[in-house]
This record gives sequence, C-alpha cells and structure tokens, in this order.
Amino acid sequence: MSDALTPATPVLPTSTIVELQASRSSRTELARLEARSSILAREEISISTEISTLSQLDQRLVVRMERVQTLAREVLEAQLSGLRGELAAARERQGRLAREALRFTQLSANGSVPQAQAETAVSLAA
Repeated sequence: MSDALTPATPVLPTSTIVELQASRSSRTELARLEARSSILAREEISISTEISTLSQLDQRLVVRMERVQTLAREVLEAQLSGLRGELAAARERQGRLAREALRFTQLSANGSVPQAQAETAVSLAA
C-alpha cells in the first residue's frame, strides 16, 4: 500500500510501489504447509531408512537361502550315498541267499539236506 502513483510517474529503484502483507488465513495456510512439508521430509527419511534396512535383510536372506540350499544338497547327497550302500549290501545278500538256495536245493535232491530246509532257503532267497 502506498500513495497512489499516477501514470507516467517515475519510479526510483529504492521506491516502494507495493507492499504485500499476508492475511491471517494466508499465514495459517503457510504454517500448515510448512508443517506438512516437515512431516513429509521426516517420512521420506524414515522410508529411505526402511528401504535400506529391507535391502540389507534381502541380501542376508539371499546368502542364507544359498547356504540352506547347499546344506540340503549335501544332506541329500549323503542320504543317496547311504542308500546306494544299502542297495549294494542288499544285492550282495540277495546273491548270497540265491546261491545258498541253489546249493540247498541240490543237496535236498541228493538227500543230504531235509526238503523243509531247502524250501526255507528258497523262500528266503525269494
């Protein structure tokens, strides 16, 4: 607000032509917006921190998952090795029982071994 200037009145660089004053509602709105800006800045910092924390957790989980997969693979390989050993032992036992059944069958045919014993050996081989 200033004295009314007429058209073509010279204005010096240091002269005040207009002075703006914020109304009460404008000051209230400005304060509200500054508070909102402050809240959003804090939320941005909080979210950035959370993203960083979650990224670190994600990396640790990837490493942990790889370790679990490695351990699971090693356990399965050990179990497979054990099962292969059991299979080899079972085949060896089956072969031995088959040879024994054949021998008892031949001895039973000669009368050296009772028929019941030969039949037991055959059933064990089966």
